Amino acid sequence: MDMYGSLPAAHVGDLLTVVSGGEVLCGKFTIRQEGQYGFLHVYGDDTTTDVREGAGPQEELSFYLNGQPLTPLSGQNVFWLGDGRRQQVDFTGR
Repeated sequence: MDMYGSLPAAHVGDLLTVVSGGEVLCGKFTIRQEGQYGFLHVYGDDTTTDVREGAGPQEELSFYLNGQPLTPLSGQNVFWLGDGRRQQVDFTGR
């Protein structure tokens, strides 16, 4: 799944990370343009292994900018929708 959008608090070189289920790092993106990000690839779990290495279907995602939690501008939770999907998620400031 790929995500993109506005992120007013972001500066070139900042790190945006996404975590599924509160514990599994499943994506990261280094900011290349002030105030926006994308495409941030969010990896799904490989169900053929015993190790959790990505998000599961409809699993809630949490976002962090340089380790600080972010809130989607919509105020709604964001979920992993599957490989090949694209979703715009805009964020408020820090």
